[in-house]
Parts: sequence; structure tokens; C-alpha cells
Amino acid sequence: MNLTDGRIFSVAYGQTSQDSKADRPKLQENPLEADPENAESNQNSLKANPQHLKKLKDTKECPGCNLAEADLREFDLKDANLKGANLKGANLQGVNLREANLVETNFEGANLEGTILAEADLKKAILVKSNLKNSNLKKAHLKKVNLDLANLSQADLSYSYLKGSTLKGTNLQEANLSYSNSEASGLVRTSFVFANLKNANLSYANFKGTDMRKAYLEGADLRQADFTSDQETIQSGRTKTRYIIISALNGANLKDANLQGANFERATLISVNLQNADLRNARLKSALLISSNLSDADLGSANLRYTNLASSNLSGANLLSADLHKAYLVNANLTGAKLNNTRLTNINMTNANFTEANLEQAKTDGNNMCGVILPNGEKSQQGC
Repeated sequence: MNLTDGRIFSVAYGQTSQDSKADRPKLQENPLEADPENAESNQNSLKANPQHLKKLKDTKECPGCNLAEADLREFDLKDANLKGANLKGANLQGVNLREANLVETNFEGANLEGTILAEADLKKAILVKSNLKNSNLKKAHLKKVNLDLANLSQADLSYSYLKGSTLKGTNLQEANLSYSNSEASGLVRTSFVFANLKNANLSYANFKGTDMRKAYLEGADLRQADFTSDQETIQSGRTKTRYIIISALNGANLKDANLQGANFERATLISVNLQNADLRNARLKSALLISSNLSDADLGSANLRYTNLASSNLSGANLLSADLHKAYLVNANLTGAKLNNTRLTNINMTNANFTEANLEQAKTDGNNMCGVILPNGEKSQQGC
């Protein structure tokens, strides 16, 4: 750890043999030596206070203590009170902190790998750049916690409470967040690769630039979540766009979600609620959207080539300029859908319902339209 900030260096003065003792300045190895209290305070800001370490070991009560860079691997801290303590850079690998009071505690850069934090209270704690790999945070209270750039890979966060927390650039690969509550959290550029988010509450969360490949989101609540692509300026000065990549959302609730430009190619989205979702320019090529609710969704200019939309509800949806070439629309409901200038070619749309749909300037060549209810209410026999 780089501790050059605030570090106190001794001052060296050049001396010659002609210097008299009277003329020489009084040297101090530490400029704060004249004020012992300030010197002690400054020293404590750099490393753990031995008295605080002893107090913690003897009593498990050390609120506000300075334990920076301390090695606490041999400590039993179950039910400990470390509220507001400084544990920056500390080593707590494998330590038991179950049900501990860690409110507003500073764990920046700390090693918490394999640590037991189940049911611990970490409200407003600082965990920036901390290592929480394989840690147990089941049922932990993590409201408004800063987890930016932290490593939570393979961590158990099931049933945890993360409302209002920030996890920018956080690694959550293979983490278990099932049944957790991350409502209104900032998850920008976070990696959820292979993460388990079953039945998690992720409503109103910001997922810009997030990688959700192979993530498991069955039953997750993603209402009004923001999945828009994220742009950043790279060294060359050009703009780099990060697209959301999502693999599986079976049964997820994405009502009113902002999914502009999201990448759902080959994603499994069975029985997903995407009602009124913003999917403009979304990439849904070869995705499985069977029995999903896309009513009133905005799919303008979306890529739906080879997409399976069998038995899905697209009533009132906006599909202006969307590409549905070779999509599968058997039993789909497109009542009142806007299909102006939409590509609807080589599609099996058997028994689909297009009542009152607007197909002005739509391309409709090579389709199997057996049993299709046309915009005027008549039933087609084409392809039967």
C-alpha cells in the first residue's frame, strides 16, 4: 500500500566543520515532536494503535479505533463492535465477523477474503478496493455502502440488503445475490458473469456498461432499471461504447426498464415482463422471448432477426424500423402494434394476431400466415 500521503519525513540539514553549535538550527526528526498529542495522532493515522488492538482482542469493543493495516487473522470478532473504526488495509482473511457492528467502518483496501460477515451491520461502510472474494455476506446489512472496485467474486450475498449502495467496477463474478435487495444501487461497469441473481430486487438500479453474461436472473425484479450502453473516452480520444450483455432473464420483471442498446443476442428471456420497456436499438438476435410480455414496449430499430417470440404479447408495441427477418411469431399477439417500415420477412407467424396493427410500408415477403388475424380482422389462409 502506498502511504506516502501524509507521511512525515525527517529533515536533514547540511553541515560543515565551520558550523558553530550556536548557529546550527535545532534538529527534529519529527516536525510534530514538540506536540506529543499531534505526533501520536499522526502516527496512528498511518498504522494500528497497539492499545486499540489490545482493547479489541480483550473486549471486542473498539468503536472508532485505529486498526489500519493490522493483522487480525487470529481474532474472533463475532458480535464485535467496530463502528466507525479505521481498518484501512487491514488483513481479516477468514475472520469471523458474524453479526458485528461495522457501521461506517473503513475497510478500504482491506483483505476480507473468506471472511464471515453474515448478518453483520455494514451501513455506510467503505469497502473500496477491498478483497471480499469467497466471503459470506448472507443477510448482511449493506445499505449505502461503497463497494467500488471491490472483489466480491464467489461471495455469498444472498438475502443481503444493498439498497442505495455503489458498486462501480466491482467484480461479482460467480457471486450469489439471490433474494438480495439492491434497489436504486449504482452498478456501473460491474461484472456479474455467472452471478446468481435469482429473485433479487434490482429495481431502479443503474446497470450502465454492466457485463451480465451467463448471469442467472430468474424472477429478478428489474423494474425501471437502467441498462443503457455506457460511453467513455479512451486514451485515443475516441468514444468507446460498453453494451450490456445479458444471457438469461427467465421470469424476470423488467417493466419500464431502460434497455436502450442492450445486447440480448441468444439470451434466454422466457416469461419475462418487459411491459413498457425501452428497447430501442436493442440487439435481440436469436434470443428466446417465448411467452414474454412486451406490451407497449418500444422496440424501435431493434434487431430481432431469428428471435423466437412465440406466444409473446406485443400488443401496442412500437416496432418501427425493427428487423424481424426469420423471427418466430407463432401465436404472438401484435394487436395495435406499430410496424411501420418494419422488416417482417420469411417469418412463421401461424395464428398470430395483427388486429389493428399498423403495417404501413412494412416488408412482408415469404411469410407463413396460416390462421393469422389481419389488421382488418380477417383470418388469413396463406400457407395453410
